[in-house]
Amino acid sequence: MLYLFVFLIPLQTVYILAERVIGGRKWQYGTMVIYATEILLWAIVIIQLWLLFKRHGFHFKIKLQLLEKRKRFLLIIGLWLLIAWSGLSIFWSSDQTLSVYYWFKLLEALAFFMVVITSNFDKIKMYWALALAGLLEGLTANLQFFKQEVVSNKLLGVAEHLPSIVGDSLVEYQGLWLRAYGHFSHPNILAGFLVLCFFVVLFLYLKEEPIFDRFLSPLQAVIMLVIASGIFFSFSRSAWLALILSYLFLLVSFKIKKVTVDWRQLSKITAYLFLLGLVISIIYQPFIFNRLSAQNNLEDISLNRRVKLLNQTYGIIGEKPLVGVGLGSYTSEIFQDYAGVSASENQPVHNLYLLITAELGLVGLAIFLFIVISVWRLAAQEGNYLFCSLIIAFLVIGFFDHYLWTQYSGLIIFWLTLALALKTKSYESLDSKH
Repeated sequence: MLYLFVFLIPLQTVYILAERVIGGRKWQYGTMVIYATEILLWAIVIIQLWLLFKRHGFHFKIKLQLLEKRKRFLLIIGLWLLIAWSGLSIFWSSDQTLSVYYWFKLLEALAFFMVVITSNFDKIKMYWALALAGLLEGLTANLQFFKQEVVSNKLLGVAEHLPSIVGDSLVEYQGLWLRAYGHFSHPNILAGFLVLCFFVVLFLYLKEEPIFDRFLSPLQAVIMLVIASGIFFSFSRSAWLALILSYLFLLVSFKIKKVTVDWRQLSKITAYLFLLGLVISIIYQPFIFNRLSAQNNLEDISLNRRVKLLNQTYGIIGEKPLVGVGLGSYTSEIFQDYAGVSASENQPVHNLYLLITAELGLVGLAIFLFIVISVWRLAAQEGNYLFCSLIIAFLVIGFFDHYLWTQYSGLIIFWLTLALALKTKSYESLDSKH
């Protein structure tokens, strides 16, 4: 069930609980939905709790193999503090119903985190489930960009997207071009998921047993290239930057820490990625230039909107700098504080850390950063630099986007990454080829 769940992370099929409308337009971040995969998630959580109770009664303990007793205790305390503080914020939230909804989504992500770190599952099978999901999303992203169309599918929860639809995510070059969505609600979320899949496939590429090399290594290399091209066609600048920086960090870490790894294989895939990037850069150079610059109407509008959101966020943080305005109530607060903001313009600030500070205050941000830094340090102490690189990638994305906090899919992607960073034990078998 875990393998199936991670494979189905891109599935966006939902049941709409409550749809809110402001000024005749749908208020996206005020709409409450239940994802089909949430039903599967809670089945997994209930089964895992039953298994733990069956084995240990009421006295079962969270076992993290990589942690010393004191470090395990501090991390678990940090997780409980995040649950408690975000739950308490409901009481001073301006929209308590919405805060309860977002608290429940966060609770689900943390429950999933606990399930992953306490379950006995085959990590290689888990990684292959993610690899196949990444391959499917990468192929879909390529097809969508070349066809310049996202075909609607109610069963999969996919809405129609076209270059001609106002509000869709586009890139400008001699006209408007549709960015790839995959099966997600936004290209940036697609890119974040593909970054996770890329590093997981890289782990498989470096770790497989020699007997399978002849068949699996080329396949894994192809999957990584398809995923990388999918990240490109999402035109997510934050994902581009995150992938480049985290991959460079990985190579430097391997070299400085003298990790036993097949450098021939790693050099080979690095060369493939460089060639792919070079070819794509030559073919799509005008798209890249327009996307990275603010010298066209589309990017100018986007930049001005981000600056406006930043200014609004500083105002909201100034109201309650320590405790915040309540989990999930950022956009509700915008409607109250800034008259004339339309439902389509009202969205969370594109900065994970400022958004957490606005909603949970400096206290909430400190708890969140304590958890992330603790996981990163523990993974680094074990020599697990690949997942350290992946955490860095999402920390970089956090400076430019909010979906790791505001979207159900983003929450699952982020907390799955942290769980796998603790679950995957160093590089004890990355030298299996030697």
